[in-house]
Amino acid sequence: MPQVPHIALLGLASLLPVALAYPQNTVTNGISSAAEPKFIFGAIGDSWGSGVTWKSSNQFDDNSDSCMRYKYAWSTVVNDAYAQWTPNTSLEPGFEFKACSGSHLGDDMMNQMDQLTRPKLVIMEAGGNDANFYPMADACLFQKDHNKAYGTSYEDDSAENPTGECRKEINLVRGRLQEKNAEGNNNMQNTVEQTIHRWRDHKAVVGNEASLFLLGYARFFGPDFDEACDKWNFNVFWGSGTQHVVSAMRKEFNELVGLMNDAIRMATESFNDVNIDYIDIDPALQGHRFCEPGQSKYDQLNWSNKVYLWNSPGKWFLTVKEGDHIETYDADTDSSPSEDTFNMLIEHPEGEPRQEGDDYILAFRNPSVPDITMEWKITPQGSGNTGGSIARTLHPTQDGHNRIGQIVTQRLSQFYSRSDNPTIILPPNPPAPCPLGCTCGSSGVPLCT
Repeated sequence: MPQVPHIALLGLASLLPVALAYPQNTVTNGISSAAEPKFIFGAIGDSWGSGVTWKSSNQFDDNSDSCMRYKYAWSTVVNDAYAQWTPNTSLEPGFEFKACSGSHLGDDMMNQMDQLTRPKLVIMEAGGNDANFYPMADACLFQKDHNKAYGTSYEDDSAENPTGECRKEINLVRGRLQEKNAEGNNNMQNTVEQTIHRWRDHKAVVGNEASLFLLGYARFFGPDFDEACDKWNFNVFWGSGTQHVVSAMRKEFNELVGLMNDAIRMATESFNDVNIDYIDIDPALQGHRFCEPGQSKYDQLNWSNKVYLWNSPGKWFLTVKEGDHIETYDADTDSSPSEDTFNMLIEHPEGEPRQEGDDYILAFRNPSVPDITMEWKITPQGSGNTGGSIARTLHPTQDGHNRIGQIVTQRLSQFYSRSDNPTIILPPNPPAPCPLGCTCGSSGVPLCT
């Protein structure tokens, strides 16, 4: 977790004349003074903010800074809907997209603020990397390292004294989210608060009457914990183990995302400032998370539009042969075999995966239909030019970003009193289960020991 400088030192930035940082006649109070004035607003954050691009056709920019900004990220949806929420329809939008994959709270957010001009509005989504979610996802879902022993499965392990990597990583993430400092305050919430203080003192904000909206994250799994998913696994086939996506583990994942959101929300509310607000984007994925009732294993691999989160941490290529007829499908074009073909073959692997260069290949053949075969080739993470097809894992799809963008747009239209913006109807989001070791009163706010 990055160390945040003492807040008292940050006031120095506010003493510097604005003209030193921003050329005169360029931007004043979030409105540019060029020939065509604009309403300046910025999007900063981590990979959930950048969106994660995986090919040149959906890059927002040239990716020269490796931030992987996605052409269809939620912030671009908000920009496209500018006319629905802006407080001044006579001004053109001045959208500044600086969110960067891999970023943390604190210094990284301030570095992104340095790249903004004089925004009237900043929308931030960050904090997940401070909790370090991905090692937990790998240990519990993907187990991508062929040479690593992941140990005891979640359901057979001890929560208090775990020996398997999955429960160990879950405990580490939970510790980061529930850890308290010497004053008894939640450390993650404190990190968010310090980031907000630094935003207030930033040269782009001081004297600007700017607003800050902080976004949370969306839970990964359906809240009803469909029993069918207990029999599935998301493990890569070249890996060394098998961890089924069991109900209790899915519940813990959702709880941990909820704890992250609580830290962001409570930090935001602690300021009691109308210009600093929290936006709950969790409802955006309602009905479209992993393991929702009525979904199939095929749906979990993003080969339909039912799941709004990316799975499959690898660049894959499929070949289906039926006699002399050959069909190919690949991750680059987002093409996929039919669900009937997939379901007919997926439970019938032929032997062990073989390695060819950087790729692993596994063949499938159903003894009942021997003339049809499927060969699945995947480039694992860390090998070859896999790019964003791996980094996008557990991030929203384009449909997910669109729904998040709609929620943000609606909140902005309320904030700027745009009564002409129609209400966006989203499915109701049921309350999250109370985290383990906590009690939740009628307010739903967890009190954790």
